[in-house]
Amino acid sequence: MYFYTAYGLMLRADVPLPVFKPASAADQIDITVSVAHEPPFLGYVNWHPHPRIGIRADWQVEGVPFLEVAESADGIYMRLRYYNGTQFILTRAGTHVWVAWSQPATFDTALNMLANPILGLCLHLRGIVPLHASAVLIGGQAVLFAGHSGHGKSTTASLFARHGHSVITDDIAAINAGAPLHGADVFCVQTGYPYVRLYDETAAAMLGNASPEIDLRTPKDKAYFNPNAQFETTNDGQPVPISAIYLLVARGDNPQMIRAKPIMALVSLSDKLYLNTLIDDAMRAGAFHVLSRMVERVPVYLLAAPDGLDKLDALYEAVLTTAAITS
Repeated sequence: MYFYTAYGLMLRADVPLPVFKPASAADQIDITVSVAHEPPFLGYVNWHPHPRIGIRADWQVEGVPFLEVAESADGIYMRLRYYNGTQFILTRAGTHVWVAWSQPATFDTALNMLANPILGLCLHLRGIVPLHASAVLIGGQAVLFAGHSGHGKSTTASLFARHGHSVITDDIAAINAGAPLHGADVFCVQTGYPYVRLYDETAAAMLGNASPEIDLRTPKDKAYFNPNAQFETTNDGQPVPISAIYLLVARGDNPQMIRAKPIMALVSLSDKLYLNTLIDDAMRAGAFHVLSRMVERVPVYLLAAPDGLDKLDALYEAVLTTAAITS
């Protein structure tokens, strides 16, 4: 058995999973990942299209539906089949994931999917709110950069790593409401896996001549780079209090930011929930409750990043100024 930590959860796997941070064996296991063993019920379970999602026929890759979602007749299990040949079966409680693949997919393809959408879905299933965001450490507190795919979350996190700040998480920010060390009114983010996912040209600009430490790419995907920071928090992996959230919006010539009113922040953050299209009404209601409390206590800014990697230092200075004020 192999043990790992991610997003404040303890993972146990039957094969090595190099994306995640290794951990010592633990009595408390949050998620079991089975790669070498099929589900014992696979031969007789009855699968039905998910009543709300089903086949994402509206989103196709080379004529194949991007995703087919089914659930068992008893509602205990979910099955996700992706266009690239990967398949995942999850307990509805988010406690066990079985991983499989067929051509053209490989183990690397499956691991890439496990580390991102599948684990993100497990967070939702377990009642944890995952934002589509990266986070860095500034002055002992977390600053989040939230946005849809392609809006520069990983690039911005790497920018701060270049300036000596630790990256807390990339792409998925698991929100912890009322961490024991900080109190019920303090909202925290959990440490994710110890890499940032970047395209080669972005990594070259942000991290110098760094080579990817883990390369699980399909031709159009990103690789996992060490962000040249410790990727550790100052409190040994405990949840880190959030001092500010920046919503990455349209780009411009110079960085611009305005503080969003709580109602605008709530609407915008609700739109930035990770895997927004896969969650059900109960998950959405739970996330909405957490976010509605958080925007009353954590400042949220709309941030228009400059267009061009060569102008990002101005963004760094602007964020540092507002982060200092809010902390």
